[in-house]
Amino acid sequence: MGRHDLATGQLVCYVGYLRWTHPLRGEVRPAEFLRVAETTGLAATLSRAVLDALREDYASLQLRGKPDLRISFGPCAITSCARILSPISARSWPKNGVPEQQLELRISERSFISADPAAINALSDLGIRLVVDEVGRGLASLDALARAPIWACSSIAPG
Repeated sequence: MGRHDLATGQLVCYVGYLRWTHPLRGEVRPAEFLRVAETTGLAATLSRAVLDALREDYASLQLRGKPDLRISFGPCAITSCARILSPISARSWPKNGVPEQQLELRISERSFISADPAAINALSDLGIRLVVDEVGRGLASLDALARAPIWACSSIAPG
């Protein structure tokens, strides 16, 4: 799925979502398998594995002549942001992967309020854009969102 610039209509970002097709059950909704991953303690491992797989996706985009596109990734939303993002730092970021300036991490409002501010600042210092999804549930204060080094927020649909 892609996100386009509203003024030009140009594709600016690929947005990835987790999918799982079980051989017997067919497509399993993310809400189901993410809950299992969280309960078993594998949510952070799953998010790290998907982030590692983005290296291949990014290489494919470069080969198709689209080296400037951003890649947007949402770690498991029900897992605390600090547990998912803790291995990402200036020392451990893979130099052969997606350049930091072209990576966007989408986290839920719930993950934002439970995240260690130092982890969010470290990601921002690397040039990684942070987007807080589903803002408007009343969990995070507007002051906290305004002061955080986040690039954007998306709101939940009313009703």
